[in-house]
Amino acid sequence: MDEFISVPHQVAFRALRGASLHAYLGKATADLVPHLQRISASPLLKPRAVTLLYINPRSARDGPEDAYRKAAALLQQQLATQTLAEAIVIPAQGFVGATARAVMGAQGILHGTRTPSRVFTTLEEAAQWAQQTAPQLQLRVPDLVDAIQQLVVALGKRT
Repeated sequence: MDEFISVPHQVAFRALRGASLHAYLGKATADLVPHLQRISASPLLKPRAVTLLYINPRSARDGPEDAYRKAAALLQQQLATQTLAEAIVIPAQGFVGATARAVMGAQGILHGTRTPSRVFTTLEEAAQWAQQTAPQLQLRVPDLVDAIQQLVVALGKRT
């Protein structure tokens, strides 16, 4: 397992066999780009993997710094052939959650990657979809959910 946790930034990344996991509870800044690149290059994600992102609704609303957003978009394009699916979790309920999920879904369409991508309310739904979309990776839903929950707890929050 490769991992990076920044409590001050409230951002964490982890690579498991076949899954790239990200937790964004705070604002993603340019100084995090090398850590994102290192985790994304992990041998655990070769030859193919899914990406699972857990995003605090406030982080989704505020968005990342421009330099981080551009670097992440470029990295996403470079990894498009190895990424089988991208599941995004924004756990907020009501209008705030629905708006944040709609914005993230629209951004995915605008980036124009061929990677299947969906936005969810719960970790369980996202992990289930990732498992079903990439059965060849033999991912286990409880393992994915537990790994993301561990990242969130390491940042001092609860899922």
